[in-house]
Amino acid sequence: MYTGYAPYAAGPSPGTNGRAIAALVTALVSLALCPPLVIAAIPLGHVALHQIKRSGGVAQGRGIAIAALAVAYGAVALGTIVVAVLVALGAFASA
Repeated sequence: MYTGYAPYAAGPSPGTNGRAIAALVTALVSLALCPPLVIAAIPLGHVALHQIKRSGGVAQGRGIAIAALAVAYGAVALGTIVVAVLVALGAFASA
């Protein structure tokens, strides 16, 4: 006898990890507009990677999280270089 209902309904797919998206957006904004936001982008990226790994392949967004971390760590490196150059130029200017 057919009742018209499926015996098992599949749940919604989890899609892309929200923290991975937030990490990428935060990293890009920190690079372009507000450098202190990099402080939030790095932990968000690492938490996203951990959640994606823990999901056993159900959650997606590993590449996005890695890109966010690359941008965030690149922003830290760039900021460090800029500060070092400014300090060096200041030291030579006062000599």
